[in-house]
Amino acid sequence: MAETLIPLDDYILIKEAAAITGYHAEYIRRLLRKGTLEGRRVGWSWFIRRESLRTWLQEESKNPALADVV
Repeated sequence: MAETLIPLDDYILIKEAAAITGYHAEYIRRLLRKGTLEGRRVGWSWFIRRESLRTWLQEESKNPALADVV
């Protein structure tokens, strides 16, 4: 079975996204499942595309300044 490689510079884990944004990890997972955020699931872990999180924070968040942190 081929191993899936993720360009780590382009992605962050849900745990990191939750810490940066202040949103609960389950809420971030829900956004990924709905397709609101772009990401990839590898095994049990979700990897969120940084640019997707940044864009979502700028457009939807009550605190778009957080987008500069991602």
